[in-house]
Amino acid sequence: MEIKLQNITKIFIAKDKSKTVAVNSLDITIPSGKLVGLLGPSGCGKSTTLYMIAGLLDPNEGKIFFGDEDVTDAAPEDRGIGLVFQNYALYPHMTVRQNIMFPLENIRVPKEEALIMAQEMADLVGIGELMNRKPKQLSGGQQQRVAIARALVKKPRVLLLDEPLSNLDARLRLQTREEIKRIQRETGITTIFVTHDQEEAMSISDEIILMDFGVKQQIGEPQDIYDSPDNLFVAKFLGTPPINIMDGQIKSKKVMIADGKKFKMKTVEIEQKVVQEGEQEIVQEVQTMEVKEYEFNVAIAGTKAKSQKVVVGIRPEGFVVDKDGPLKLDVYMVETIGRDTTLVIKDPTDEGRTFRVIVDASHRVKPGQKIGFSIKRDKVFMFNKETGELI
Repeated sequence: MEIKLQNITKIFIAKDKSKTVAVNSLDITIPSGKLVGLLGPSGCGKSTTLYMIAGLLDPNEGKIFFGDEDVTDAAPEDRGIGLVFQNYALYPHMTVRQNIMFPLENIRVPKEEALIMAQEMADLVGIGELMNRKPKQLSGGQQQRVAIARALVKKPRVLLLDEPLSNLDARLRLQTREEIKRIQRETGITTIFVTHDQEEAMSISDEIILMDFGVKQQIGEPQDIYDSPDNLFVAKFLGTPPINIMDGQIKSKKVMIADGKKFKMKTVEIEQKVVQEGEQEIVQEVQTMEVKEYEFNVAIAGTKAKSQKVVVGIRPEGFVVDKDGPLKLDVYMVETIGRDTTLVIKDPTDEGRTFRVIVDASHRVKPGQKIGFSIKRDKVFMFNKETGELI
């Protein structure tokens, strides 16, 4: 079931008559049979959008279509949706079987048929042996599966999930999101998944709709958005560790970092001296430190863009250890995470700031070292300093 939102706007009016535009002229198409993540920070309008699709909120402007059917004014029960809330909303006095069967009883499905359908859904989500238990006897992940089975049992046209994993611990969240992806693939149902967790959205979504302040920022496949962000907000929101942001300038078709800024550099030299003490020779280390002022003027990439001041973004994996590279950076801290190593680097463009670089763990880097880096051009992004748009 394809879903179209045409110029949807939702405005909330407070008691003091002040207005909040939660969703602003949203125009998107959600492909049939796909799992689409509505992603963005808290308050960006993603849950409001989901509730308008569900029919729980009415848009102030715009139209909502399920296929060719205009459902803008249709009641929630007439839209053919299954909705899973953040808190699952299970009936505590009912068994798992009764919770799953509840929607079928409302539409007067014969009991024998309802029992078969409930068992099929329970088996699908992996709780077929728990049908006689009450919700309080289940783990958080099991309760989540009951809620999904209940939403699916009446065979809805669209499945809507509102922050469904936020109440689970990290390990269970990983397992459950894999289960949601499996269930969606097996049923082929169009699914919209609301989350503020970019890792969740990127790991299971066929497409992502990234929102901020009620406005669509970018839509596409997760890796495509990560590799080609449309603006600075998208680039900063996606990625762990986050993208490294620096002031820069395009000059003579080259991307320069902190061109012309002056910094102080400490050079430490250690000299060994042999001192005779009685019959014993002792090696002593004498440390001298020199402080020099220098201009940081490094070209990290080529570009066809016109000369201008820009915001430069470099993905953490875009740095390549290279003793002859143009960037010579001080390593402040080393975080070993198995296959990769994260280096916390002193930002040469801002003495009080650090950023993160990911390198292969085969590079045995120690804190305090100065390392040379070259930069992968496809990991460098330039944004307009005023608008944040990609250049």
